[in-house]
Amino acid sequence: MNSAWKLPPGYSSHEVYFADASRFLEEYRWIYDFPVTELLVRGVLGQIPPDWAVAILSLNNQNLNDLPRGFVQEDWPPTLVEFSRRCQALKIPAEQVTELSCPLLPKKMCRGLTPKKQHEVACLAALVAGECNRQGVTHVLDVGAGMGYLGGLLHQQSQFHVLGLERDAALVEAARRRTSPAVQFAVCDILCSTSNSVEAAMQSAWGAPHQTCVTGLHACGDLSVDTLRLFVRIPHLHLLVLVPCCYHRMRLQSCGFPLSKSLHRALNGSSPAFLDGPFLRLASQETSARWQQWTEDEHKHHSLQVMARAVLQLYAYREGVVLRKMHRRAVRKTQRSSFENYIDDALQRFEFVAAGDSCSPCIADARRQVTELWHKHRASCRNRSSLWRRQESSCSAKMASCAT
Repeated sequence: MNSAWKLPPGYSSHEVYFADASRFLEEYRWIYDFPVTELLVRGVLGQIPPDWAVAILSLNNQNLNDLPRGFVQEDWPPTLVEFSRRCQALKIPAEQVTELSCPLLPKKMCRGLTPKKQHEVACLAALVAGECNRQGVTHVLDVGAGMGYLGGLLHQQSQFHVLGLERDAALVEAARRRTSPAVQFAVCDILCSTSNSVEAAMQSAWGAPHQTCVTGLHACGDLSVDTLRLFVRIPHLHLLVLVPCCYHRMRLQSCGFPLSKSLHRALNGSSPAFLDGPFLRLASQETSARWQQWTEDEHKHHSLQVMARAVLQLYAYREGVVLRKMHRRAVRKTQRSSFENYIDDALQRFEFVAAGDSCSPCIADARRQVTELWHKHRASCRNRSSLWRRQESSCSAKMASCAT
């Protein structure tokens, strides 16, 4: 297959594109090279050129939404126009994918799954089944199988022979209890396995080798990298349908980044300095498509959430404590409409871990100090944190995806 479609117009080789993209990302590293929670801790707002801030903050809501599409104004400072132009020049063309027909999950299978996860499982199962049927593949290897939802659906709807690999023995036992006995599972940590152990699990499950599709939903961090290597090493792995996630959890030294030979040549065999957690996290963010549909109120709510979390982090930094989430979501969606609601919920859902022998702060005192910091910083920040982070994400996330 000709891979030229992956390049933006004007680029004839991947090496040239990667070289330009890496220069761009190094030059504008100051925009994204920090956790967004440390916006105030690191004084990021002070690094924004004043004339850029004036130009962006003067936009109406429609113009703001059009930023990822390359919107510029004639009176903008030349450096901001150049930044936007280079963003657009490096943007990788999106491939048009035919809409999948995703049947609803059986009610029994929906138990314990959020609507989002139900949608993901149904759509990936439909994609895997379609590709397997086109290639005459009847066996599926599900890496990071978890509770076995994907493999169970593939067997139930399409009668595939499925083997799920999962490193957590408790999840494997749970998957066996809730899934048809025809779906097999094995405890296997692909992150530290050789291809031999995976092949042994497949032989134990299926006997003789079969043309197989390897798939995974939310293959986190290094699991994606190791699955790619697995696909290359085992000859009868015929298809690969993978949904990676959490690139920022990749262990760059151990996974041998970059995997792309073209990118490796463009970087002269070394990883660039900007390649770290904050950069890789951009590749896990949603695309700019949602941003382009936001109302003015939605932009304001997002700005409030970003700044409230940044103020909380500034308080923790000054007090020498570490914020540790006690729940998957630091703040519930229902509590994000105002600063007061956000902080009240956050103070109940974070644990304040003191350094050394010092005592954890009193919640009432923490609330008072965080509120003081909020009143000190909110006027100068306005919507700047939200606007800036989203502008940066719209251009940088695509390069991060390409680089990983």
